[in-house]
Amino acid sequence: MSYTLTTHFQSSEFDCKSGEPTPLNFRKNIEHLANQLEIMRSFCDLPIIISSGYRSIEQNKLVGGATKSQHLIGKAADFHVVGIHPSAIFLAFKFAIDNGVITPGGLKAFDKFVHYDTRGYYKTW
Repeated sequence: MSYTLTTHFQSSEFDCKSGEPTPLNFRKNIEHLANQLEIMRSFCDLPIIISSGYRSIEQNKLVGGATKSQHLIGKAADFHVVGIHPSAIFLAFKFAIDNGVITPGGLKAFDKFVHYDTRGYYKTW
């Protein structure tokens, strides 16, 4: 069952793409992540489209995710913003992290999406 996390995000957007809902013990992580994305959503005033949030171990293997991926504990989202190149999104998130606006975490721009997680310290790869 989906529920409202923030003004612009529903819990179902972060559920595993295999159809599994986020386990109860990771829901606080998803709520925090959604709140951080909401800050950026309000800043850019454009929809953030989540392509991957929580992942089960099986789903993570299927997509070739890292064995210690933050997606496995509900602390990561892959997303895009329609009309904005991932490199520009990366720069906006990096600025927000550097200025204490959002939680530091993993940040990486890919060709079609950005990965952001709330691990508590800045990391890119």
